[in-house]
Amino acid sequence: MTQPTPHDTHGGPAQPKPRRLMRLAKWGLALTVLFVALLMFAGFVYEQIALARIATDYPPPGKLVDVEGRQIHMHVQGHGSPTVIFEAGLGEFSLSWHHVAAEVAKSTQVITYDRAGLGWSDPAPAPRDSDAVVQDLHAALQARGITGPLVLVGHSIGGVHVRMFSYRYPEEVKGIVLVDSSHEEQWETFPPAVREQFEQVQEMLALFSQTARFGLVRLLDSDEENDDSNIPKSIRSTQTALSARHSQLTAVAEEMAALLTSMRQTADAAIPWGDLPLEVLSAGKPMETTGEADPMEISQIWEKLQRDLASRSTQSKHQTLEDAGHFIQNDRPDVVIDAILRVVEQAKNDPPPNAK
Repeated sequence: MTQPTPHDTHGGPAQPKPRRLMRLAKWGLALTVLFVALLMFAGFVYEQIALARIATDYPPPGKLVDVEGRQIHMHVQGHGSPTVIFEAGLGEFSLSWHHVAAEVAKSTQVITYDRAGLGWSDPAPAPRDSDAVVQDLHAALQARGITGPLVLVGHSIGGVHVRMFSYRYPEEVKGIVLVDSSHEEQWETFPPAVREQFEQVQEMLALFSQTARFGLVRLLDSDEENDDSNIPKSIRSTQTALSARHSQLTAVAEEMAALLTSMRQTADAAIPWGDLPLEVLSAGKPMETTGEADPMEISQIWEKLQRDLASRSTQSKHQTLEDAGHFIQNDRPDVVIDAILRVVEQAKNDPPPNAK
């Protein structure tokens, strides 16, 4: 005998009980949370395996120097004086100078190194502003027994750091090469759209540094296969492997957060350079921008700021390279090498202070 179909009070088919719906919803939520947790755990294990492989497959080319209980990676090549110190740009490390350093090392001693948290160097407490960077570098040089004379080479934000170093230790610095260097006044000079892009990148970095713990950045970072630059594959592979780590992305985010502070510090610490040998190399290709920022307007402002940097010494040379972008050391390493060697020769001919 067929049982009658249950009806609600309005005569229609009965609806599932609210209690049953709640139970199904709880089970669905629990399964979703469990699935996400399993994905995160799998990603975390994947990242730990990758980090172990990196430690074996990509050993540091230089030596690790103890600075206040932390290890700073320094790669010393060549012999002679003055010693050329290379300072990389934001998010970059010692391999950024692979095109240039080995060639300059044929003429004198050179040092490429990694700031705290970048490359093969241990992380350090925030803030990672220019003062902190300069203190680390000077301490690492002292630990290696290197006291000068020095020629400093800085790219992008590295140009701010080497200027700060020259203000803090002027007696050790005998020449400077700025490679498309950042300028202390650029954020006050650029249009608001550029500042907005900067803030968006900061937010993205904060997200990337957290997701990197679970291997997501490493999984998504596949630009090595599509890279059409002249960077050797072995160098690119090392950069890709190290740059996807949580520690590296956190260090980049911390440096970016301290960027404006670094620029203010350097502006406040500035002292006259006099006739210090100085070469300023500037990118001639328009900057890549998004949104409402006008690349030509930005390039014109940038060129003006670069000329200002060149005016800070009475013994300076400024070149704008129309066939080079921001990474001049990759696009035109020959020009960077020549500029460094000119400053090295000038530094060699510079008489000691008590002879002037």
